[in-house]
Amino acid sequence: MKIAIVAPSPIPYSSGGAEKLWQGMFNYINRYTNHQCELIKIPIKEDNFYNLIDAYYKFYRLDLSHFYMVISGKYPAWMVKHPNHYLYMLHPLRGLYDLYDFKRFKDEKAPDFLKEITSIDEMFKKLFELKKQDIKIDFPSKVAKEIIHFLDLNAQKNIKKFFAISKTVALRENYFFTNQKIEVVYPPTDIENLHSNSYDYFFTVSRLDKPKRVDLIVKAYIKARVNIPLNIAGTGLEFKNIKSLTKDNPNIKLLGYISDKDLVDFYANALSTIFIPYKEDYGLVTIESMLSKKPVITTNNSGGVLEFVKDGKTGLVVNANIDELSKAIKTLADNKPLAKEMGINGFNLVKNITWQNCISHFIETLPKLTVVATYPIYPPRGGGQNRIYYLYRELAKEFEITVISLVHSSLTYAKKELAPNFFEIEIPKSKLHEEKEQILTKELGFATTDLAMLKYYELTPQFKEAIITNALESEAVILTNPYVYPLIKKYSKKPFIYESQNVEYLLKKEMMSVLSNEILKYLFKIEKECYLNSSLFTVCSKDDAKNFKKLYGKRDNIYFISNGVDLSSTPYFSKKRKNRLKAFLGFNKKIAIFMGSAHKPNIQAVEEIIKIAKDKPNIEFIILGGLKVAFENKKLPKNITFTGVVDNRTKERYLRVADIALNPMLTGSGTNLKMMDYLASGVATISTPIGARGLDISKGLIVVEDIANWNKFINNIEYYTNTIEAKRFVVNNYSWKKIAKDFVYILKKTICN
Repeated sequence: MKIAIVAPSPIPYSSGGAEKLWQGMFNYINRYTNHQCELIKIPIKEDNFYNLIDAYYKFYRLDLSHFYMVISGKYPAWMVKHPNHYLYMLHPLRGLYDLYDFKRFKDEKAPDFLKEITSIDEMFKKLFELKKQDIKIDFPSKVAKEIIHFLDLNAQKNIKKFFAISKTVALRENYFFTNQKIEVVYPPTDIENLHSNSYDYFFTVSRLDKPKRVDLIVKAYIKARVNIPLNIAGTGLEFKNIKSLTKDNPNIKLLGYISDKDLVDFYANALSTIFIPYKEDYGLVTIESMLSKKPVITTNNSGGVLEFVKDGKTGLVVNANIDELSKAIKTLADNKPLAKEMGINGFNLVKNITWQNCISHFIETLPKLTVVATYPIYPPRGGGQNRIYYLYRELAKEFEITVISLVHSSLTYAKKELAPNFFEIEIPKSKLHEEKEQILTKELGFATTDLAMLKYYELTPQFKEAIITNALESEAVILTNPYVYPLIKKYSKKPFIYESQNVEYLLKKEMMSVLSNEILKYLFKIEKECYLNSSLFTVCSKDDAKNFKKLYGKRDNIYFISNGVDLSSTPYFSKKRKNRLKAFLGFNKKIAIFMGSAHKPNIQAVEEIIKIAKDKPNIEFIILGGLKVAFENKKLPKNITFTGVVDNRTKERYLRVADIALNPMLTGSGTNLKMMDYLASGVATISTPIGARGLDISKGLIVVEDIANWNKFINNIEYYTNTIEAKRFVVNNYSWKKIAKDFVYILKKTICN
């Protein structure tokens, strides 16, 4: 997701708890989630009424439609219009809300125009007219209060969800103009490595202005007459006044501005923190002090601070006067063991206020799964790629999915966001890995990327490291074949799921010569272990389930997760529409297609198509996919065309004009995804029994015959098939959405309970 945090940047600039909150959210989302966050701050002045209105208007006009989500928390940033706008309330303009002086302005009369205006646009139009006419509006004033309340109220009508940084804020009168539940989410500090060391002095840190009441701390400390020093950190308008109150007391030190690194040290060595702001919204100082295992002295009107400071347990709470505050200071100065005990209690109270817990309220944290593939999955052009891409894209609605795939050594590392919550990390093979694989390919006579993983996975350490790193953050690792199992067995302690696409041993046995017995035996051993040791095992055809049991023995929890079809990329074309399109494109023959990668069972299938094509000059045979390479040096009938690898859009165009879909598979395991594409597109289909394995297609929808009998059906295929019902059959049984729903249920039952 692309997330925008919007906030005002005050002129003159000052940094406080709000600024730390936004920066902390921004840093955590970008560092520790798979989402991208932008912190958008607009400079504003609020030294007079019309400057404040200009600030409100700037945010109202801000277009953030290119972001998925917007988070705001202070006036006037919440004026931003966005359909997915979350309000994380710190506070409105407090001088016109809970700190408004009603007595001062009680007799002031509001202008009549306020009763007539019904929309934000009308309000801005009227205010800009008044500004142009140089009509003064006092700030603060009752008029200013009613106008700002009107703008805040109407802005909140467009907010999707409401949060508050504390119960204190959530319960304040008129802060929220909504009947929705206000969820309290305590924000953590962005200061790291807070700890406890010694107990040498009293400490306070804040912006030095009147509401923080540092002057009261100084007066109470002087009255307490304790030997433990007082350190005061911070800058502000009250600095000179506070300095004058210290009367050069050698035990009171004004530190001015200190860095976060120094702040950690000052907390670590404090006996206690004294923090007594007036009606504080939240008070990060409280959290930081407690995370440093230091008790907090505060007052009974300090607002959000009191949600954590429990009198006698995590600190001391007194009335806001010099006498009581001085007694509290003396109590802790005379009783360090009590201070230590309350510090530990405070730490236990706030230790779970973390960025992970905070952000999870705004960004739904999905359980994570790491999927391992020995080939890239995007763009999907082959059967395995299609299954992983489309199935896991649907699963990404319930899980955060990261696919780690192996790519050619000439490519570079890449992390791609394929869909919301769906990522692919492409790891290039090392040069040595690639060389070893090429030698094995030459020896066996077919592509050996998968088999090479059994022997050479250590030669690409980046692949291993990516799997280990992602597995640590995942609920489980999913293997789509057994070839990465030795790596998982050696390096990952996470439970793994074997989501098989074929019985690999049987598939490779049909392809390999006697010379390859050693590799075949090792594959048998690895696939057996993968099958027996996985916490969840799935097959994509019922025949595969039988073969696994026959080869490797029975096991519990074998689930059937079939192959499917992406209905959005395979629109149905009726025979009438096909004929119109063919006429427009100048085709005067029937068109038969076959799709497949340069996989040995597909090569065998094309060899059968070549035999058929010689006897069918009235049909144009088109072979889609990577099979062209296997037949480049062979003499072919003139009515056969190889397209090479094509993208989904090109594949769709061929399916639109095809009259016949061929699937003359003689060997293979799993199910053939190409069959789904054929049926969903309305192409009359003929297949061998092996090609139609695992699909349970009703009789009469397609032709399923041994290849020796095909000649009887091909010329008049339309009489033996029903493309409309075949499409309906696929929609009802083999959409990825439906298949993923079943898989989600099984996954959650297995790994989330």
